[in-house]
Amino acid sequence: MRGYSRKTARSIIARCSRLFCSKPTAFAVAAILFIATSETMAEPRCLRVVNVDFWDVLYIRAEETHKAKAVGAIAPDHESVIQLTGPCIPAGQSSKRQWCPVNYFPLPGVQISGYVKAYFVAPLPCPRDFSGGT
Repeated sequence: MRGYSRKTARSIIARCSRLFCSKPTAFAVAAILFIATSETMAEPRCLRVVNVDFWDVLYIRAEETHKAKAVGAIAPDHESVIQLTGPCIPAGQSSKRQWCPVNYFPLPGVQISGYVKAYFVAPLPCPRDFSGGT
């Protein structure tokens, strides 16, 4: 399953849905492709900010709730690395309900760890020289 992109996975799901698969089967195919692709990736997974207005920021929270203390903030046009450190929770919910654990590296030698809403981040290839948090 190595080498499948999200676009390829969506294409397979669309064909499956049109041809013969029920919705649960299509979702199972998507889950298998996503898990197989994620597990074969040896490098860290990075994110970029989306769905945030240019004048606003994405807050990094200490816990997975909007009521938790903000431990950092990320501008939508940032150039620094946001590393996904685990699965977004709770599994199976929409991105507007999920929280993703991240490490943010705004400056060399500075790391901010916490949670961001999944709705406000999207996958991004990590920089070539990035090897993950320390």
